Amino acid sequence: MLKRKVGSSGLQSIETVPKRIKESSQPVSPVVSVFSWNIENLVPYIQPPSTKPITSYFAPTRPKVPRHTPSLRSILHHFNYPDIFCLQEIRLRPKDTALILQAEQAAKDPTSQIGYKCYTCLANDPLNVRFRGGRMYGVATYVRDSVPLTQ
Repeated sequence: MLKRKVGSSGLQSIETVPKRIKESSQPVSPVVSVFSWNIENLVPYIQPPSTKPITSYFAPTRPKVPRHTPSLRSILHHFNYPDIFCLQEIRLRPKDTALILQAEQAAKDPTSQIGYKCYTCLANDPLNVRFRGGRMYGVATYVRDSVPLTQ
């Protein structure tokens, strides 16, 4: 809604006043925590590696330091389960249905009462997604179940 104010100088200014959100039966936290991360590829965080990398077939030139990729759940736990968890450049294609399902399930923890709903927007533009097997761009937004959503 726009409101018009007339100042003492006679000049008008326009203010925007947000619409009132419908009252919810759930208690609303005064603070919403948002975590945003350019993840650069979601796949390592949602599934264990299933094949050996090509480098495993060659003798190492220096001692290999083992690297561990944490799970999406452990990252959510580390950041105290934010209300909204945004991931950019997840690099999933719309036809990667199994990976999309894994991404949706990745934030669910059966041992915890905390759950998330996952929303994705994936690259589906054949003119701009011609390399890396079409795995470019894409975002996933996880919204905690306890966050009230309005329609």
